[in-house]
Amino acid sequence: MCLELSRDWYNKNEQTNCRALASVHILEKGQKGVVSRDLVKPVAKKSKSGIKRQLKSLKLSIGDMDSERSMEKVKTAYRREAMRTHPDVGGDGEKFKIVSESYQELIQWLKSPVFIIGRGVPNKWSYDGTSYRWRTPL
Repeated sequence: MCLELSRDWYNKNEQTNCRALASVHILEKGQKGVVSRDLVKPVAKKSKSGIKRQLKSLKLSIGDMDSERSMEKVKTAYRREAMRTHPDVGGDGEKFKIVSESYQELIQWLKSPVFIIGRGVPNKWSYDGTSYRWRTPL
């Protein structure tokens, strides 16, 4: 499928000497029903971003952030780690600061989660122009 579309694009580019017109030709071909639109349109992949360090300090997993009770799980984990690391109980003050900061950052993240989105054609390698790297198939 991809080879057919790439040949079409290349031939149209040779005829018109314009990459934009060749791309429009391929998209129109997909809209007319000659080619399934799902095969042309890239899909998005989401993953949680920026919370790995905080989860590690509170001894939580990414799976804990998917449930409806994630706020309660974060609070419970914070209380557990605070009882273990608080200086008044014999813990390390620096570790307690890290745990407290992680708790605050996770609470803020839960209010407005941040995701990294990767786009690409399913089961095909794709090139990411922003990072100048090839991405594995989705």
